[in-house]
Amino acid sequence: PFLIVPNKVFIKNINKLFGYKIADETLKVLAKLIDESVWDYQADVFHVGDDVFLVFFRNTEKSDVETWGEFFLEELKNPVTIAGNHFNIEVNIGVFHIEIDKYPDLNPVQAYENALLALSKAKDSKKTNLVVYEESFSAALKKSKTVEIDWQEALKNHELYLKFQPQVNNLDNKVVGFEALLRW
Repeated sequence: PFLIVPNKVFIKNINKLFGYKIADETLKVLAKLIDESVWDYQADVFHVGDDVFLVFFRNTEKSDVETWGEFFLEELKNPVTIAGNHFNIEVNIGVFHIEIDKYPDLNPVQAYENALLALSKAKDSKKTNLVVYEESFSAALKKSKTVEIDWQEALKNHELYLKFQPQVNNLDNKVVGFEALLRW
């Protein structure tokens, strides 16, 4: 099985520009497009948040899911009409391939979080709107969170201090300024 999480990046802009009624209608159109796109697969579609849909594929090869994702993104290049307004629905897709042998202790929450990590990478990518989860995503997140926690502890325990390093003009050997350095 696979998890695919499309995220409508633009929905907040539709809310601001056209109001919640058009935004809600856009979500309905997107849900219909997702649902229609998985008819040929053993898949279930879930609306799990304001602007997040989850597609759970069963008995489907990884390459087939990625092909579906690319096809779905291609289909979304065609504008949709909602209340007389023409939109190109923009989405990002994060894919997590559930491999029981590779992740023996995996639970549904972890699977969903891994799909969200892939989604986050897709949002940040300038090259693609579809990203497949890699284990390095979790390692990078863990490292980032560890540094964040260490910084919070350092601030709380007053472990940070300021040092001033003089900047010297090499021509006349005079101090022309100082560089402020935060040390830990």
